[in-house]
Amino acid sequence: MGCEMLVALGHATVDGSTRFGHTRTALHDAVTGLRLTPGRCYAPGEAIALRSLQLPQPRQTWTVLSCHMPSMWGAVHGINEHGVAAGTGSLRTRVSGCPTGLLGSDLVRLVLERARSARQAVDTLTDLSNRYGICQELGTSDKENGSAILLADEREAFAVELTGPYWAYQEVQETRFLGQTCTIRQDWNRVSPNLAADAIAQKRWPDDGSKVDFAGVVGEDLTTDEFGLRQWGQGTLLLAEQHGSIDTPFLRRTLQELQEADEQSVTRGSSVHLVARLGSRSEEALHVVWCGISSANLGLYLPVLLPGDLPAPMTCSAEQREAAPGYLLHQLGRQLSPGDEDWNTARESLARLQTRLDQDCEEFRAEASTLKQQGDAVELQRQASLFHQHSLERCQEVLQDLLGHVTQESRVLATY
Repeated sequence: MGCEMLVALGHATVDGSTRFGHTRTALHDAVTGLRLTPGRCYAPGEAIALRSLQLPQPRQTWTVLSCHMPSMWGAVHGINEHGVAAGTGSLRTRVSGCPTGLLGSDLVRLVLERARSARQAVDTLTDLSNRYGICQELGTSDKENGSAILLADEREAFAVELTGPYWAYQEVQETRFLGQTCTIRQDWNRVSPNLAADAIAQKRWPDDGSKVDFAGVVGEDLTTDEFGLRQWGQGTLLLAEQHGSIDTPFLRRTLQELQEADEQSVTRGSSVHLVARLGSRSEEALHVVWCGISSANLGLYLPVLLPGDLPAPMTCSAEQREAAPGYLLHQLGRQLSPGDEDWNTARESLARLQTRLDQDCEEFRAEASTLKQQGDAVELQRQASLFHQHSLERCQEVLQDLLGHVTQESRVLATY
């Protein structure tokens, strides 16, 4: 499954706030949904069963807003109540995954539930990886047997690459792009304790005391991964060119451009996106996340506020699946060809809708921030939930009108 992950720390952005972006392409007709998992306390000895693994629960977990695919316990990407964001994608390596290990999506959900900062998240992630190893994500190709994970909060970010029993992470200095190609080489900050010894024993690295090259040891042969290298170069260049002026609209455009550059993105299915501004963790901080959907290069971002409940269609629950914006957009994308007249009309309509959603969000943020400063959590949750419902209805109305127009036109053409 294709993925693009971007992060820009404060000194690279327009307003000093960290920006985090993530795109994941689903397989075929899979429709993803949002999930709000409330934090809670656990008694000593409580555990969670993940396939053949039993993991002890921490004493306290945090509230997490995440995106998941059907039958997935873990998360494609998400953000928790402390402003920690994480996303994952498959990684092409030459190391087989562990048969009973954790998935990259498992790790995203686990660290978001357990970490109050990006640094705590990367420590939690590497500890879990040492204990259980990494197995291949469900639904991926044979070569996509590892996971890339990007972690960020308002101050720090970490790029992590994992496969089988091995991992390496690199602390982000300014900006970072991650895709499906191993890019952490000898510039890692920490690496799994057994990597160097195993690489030397397997004749993959010389026993001369030099710092082991992670991508050189576990990564796929770069000479055969032209697309992956081109994708990494394009993402890295776009971030460098915009350094100091990176904002939320830029991340949206960049994720769309990178996805459109992937020729397989249209045929694989719909895609899900997350763009977040990671600001202060102070009492007044209000986390607004832009959760995007796209199909056939038609895209839309819905604003979601972490205190609010999610309407059933936004979760893609079974009984509300056909009312979900992602489902409606995917159906529209299947009936249109990029570049034709109806596709252009749909793109213009969605752009106008996006402008309206952006304006509504800015207006509501002021009201919601006041409620948070006053400590009125109950009213804030109620108002945020109503805001989600209002945004959903706007999207449903526009998407259903566009679908109705295309369907009617198809019927007329069929009579000739």
